[in-house]
Amino acid sequence: MTVRYPQPRPSQLLGATLIASLAIGLTGQPALAGRPAPADLPAATGPVTATGKPAAPDAAATGKLAAAFQTAANSYDVPRDLLVALGYAETHLDGHAGAPSASGGYGVMHLTSNPRLHTLDEAVALTGLGRDRLRTDPAANVTGAAAVLRSYADAAGLTPTQRRDIGHWYGTVVRYGGASTPAVARLYADTVYDLLGSGIDAATADGPVRVPARAVAPDRGALRDVAPLGSPAGMGVMSTD
Repeated sequence: MTVRYPQPRPSQLLGATLIASLAIGLTGQPALAGRPAPADLPAATGPVTATGKPAAPDAAATGKLAAAFQTAANSYDVPRDLLVALGYAETHLDGHAGAPSASGGYGVMHLTSNPRLHTLDEAVALTGLGRDRLRTDPAANVTGAAAVLRSYADAAGLTPTQRRDIGHWYGTVVRYGGASTPAVARLYADTVYDLLGSGIDAATADGPVRVPARAVAPDRGALRDVAPLGSPAGMGVMSTD
């Protein structure tokens, strides 16, 4: 369980639970893309189709947080629904007013700064936004996470065509979570992709955020043959509590 102070937080999905309860983190820093953050974070654009045309009004929820996800996705060419699913797996899209988790994570995207995981620090370098803003402003927090994910995709050599296939982002999700073992890494990333498969309908303080259910085919790469925690091959988590 990821704990924030001064008040405890509710139980999270498996990815966030394991991240807080097990040793986590990556030892390296990503190659920085150096792409500046959008100048007008609060003025988010609406959902668009693959051709760049405005989507139908019911294609996605409207509201400040939903708009922030769309703006960040458009700015960094990151799949919007993947960004939402990652945030939902980490925090249920609850930023707890900028209060840190026990592992030093902030905001709806759980941007983290601890001895082993540095997504908050990477977001500062990639976007040019201040640490305080990234910690406390939901739109900036989402922007920072999108920048970090895109830098990981660039480091992995994802082409523009591959970036349009949500299944190719599995490795970037693994890197963002920073799990210390392959089994935990697979469980973390599988949780995000399970959310994409089942869909999300979240009510937040900044408006509803929705992701439609869809068939997903994650490219697990080196983790393809790793048994995730909770499988018959090993000890697992029996509930999200």
